[in-house]
Amino acid sequence: MASILKTARAFIPADFRISTWLILGASLECLAILTLPRNISVLPPLALLIYRILHGYLTATGTLPNPLNRNRTLGRTTWQIPSADNTLTPKPSSDSIVVLVLSASWSHPSGRFSPGSAQMGQYFSAMWRDAAAHREDYGFLGNTPGMVTVDDGMREDSEGVTMMYLSYWKTLEGLHKFAHGEKHMKGQLWWERTAMKTFKHLGVMHETYEVPAGNWENVFHNFKPFGIANAKFPVSVSGKEEVEWVSGLRPANGKEWKSMAARMGRKDIESTTS
Repeated sequence: MASILKTARAFIPADFRISTWLILGASLECLAILTLPRNISVLPPLALLIYRILHGYLTATGTLPNPLNRNRTLGRTTWQIPSADNTLTPKPSSDSIVVLVLSASWSHPSGRFSPGSAQMGQYFSAMWRDAAAHREDYGFLGNTPGMVTVDDGMREDSEGVTMMYLSYWKTLEGLHKFAHGEKHMKGQLWWERTAMKTFKHLGVMHETYEVPAGNWENVFHNFKPFGIANAKFPVSVSGKEEVEWVSGLRPANGKEWKSMAARMGRKDIESTTS
């Protein structure tokens, strides 16, 4: 039941307008007033509102733990590729990295509850599980959770629902191998043979960037792992035959990590950024 509620919270608010939920809530309250004694009908929403206000106040003042702070790293950090022996490399942006932007979109009034959405979600999940299960073979470093944007009625550049993933890979060759793996090919064939013609309200896209060494950097301030900070790199561990996947997130203290140019390990742009 907990997993069902979690899934519902993740999907429902983004797929329907706030006004739809307000109308639904108002309709339910009207029904309660018509069928129940007035004192009883107004008690549940009033109690919930008081609880939310009190809980929010106690969390904001530090009396209750703030779940939003879970996994947040305080201070200034940066993600860099660790050395082969799992030591933090002194050379920033020491190797190339591949970034894949993968997105799906829905232009249907029911959003991700529309026809074909369940099948597409199953294919997406199967592909991410395959990437994680064969990360050494594919050079898959990690990905973000799905990020959702919705049309709020005020932006002309956003229509319907769009979900985006950022993922990180060691090489283009590894990404190419993943793309020709069994799970991805099944999803691609389903899309090309069925979804494109039958479910025209569904859309998919991707962008791929191969970023050379010395041309990428990042910095996080009091931030939870996000983007490349979710990526893990394979390193050799003393006394073990298999590799271990570790995070490259490290403190970014000192002048050698202070500027964008420093985190790229480049001198040619220091004069323009300092």
